[in-house]
Amino acid sequence: MNIFEIIQIATAIILSLGGSGLILIGLTSWLAKVWANRIMQDEKLKHDRELASLREEFRGKIEKGIYIYKIQYEKEFEIYQELWATLIPLYQKTTLLRPVVGSHNPQEKEDERMRRRLEEFGKSFIPLQELVQKYRPFYAPEVFNALNKIMQICYKESVEYEFKEGRSHKEYWDSQQKFSTDISEAIDECCETIRKRINTKVVE
Repeated sequence: MNIFEIIQIATAIILSLGGSGLILIGLTSWLAKVWANRIMQDEKLKHDRELASLREEFRGKIEKGIYIYKIQYEKEFEIYQELWATLIPLYQKTTLLRPVVGSHNPQEKEDERMRRRLEEFGKSFIPLQELVQKYRPFYAPEVFNALNKIMQICYKESVEYEFKEGRSHKEYWDSQQKFSTDISEAIDECCETIRKRINTKVVE
């Protein structure tokens, strides 16, 4: 029975009683006010419970989002550390293909020295190449592009070294100097790209 039905019943009773109507009107008014307050309290409690439930649900989603973001950040940071640790040996072995200053074993033949250096280059190139592809879905595309650029420069240097026949001494060393400049710039660019990516993730 709702408040309106109660008022209708009370009104009918008042009309039937005649002279006692004024007293019953006051009683009916009070009764209606009591019921109205009770309904308002029930509605308020219902809305409070719904609001509390929504608040908890929202808090849970935020906490879950923060946790997932933290895991993603830590994983991406670990990937960059592993990639960089693999990049350094590649840089070292590539620069040793045609060292500007260095010594070599006079007992070692030229073709043997070339084969050894290229083998050492390959042993450092392949691990980085595998890591770059293995983790590609899990780190920033701009970092992938920077790493890919470095690998292209290093691979080109290995080809320049392996097929050096038919070029003048000047051409050979000019290309080596260009490699030194290109690889240094590419590594600096990659380093800065990783730094920006890490700082951006922190700000986010």
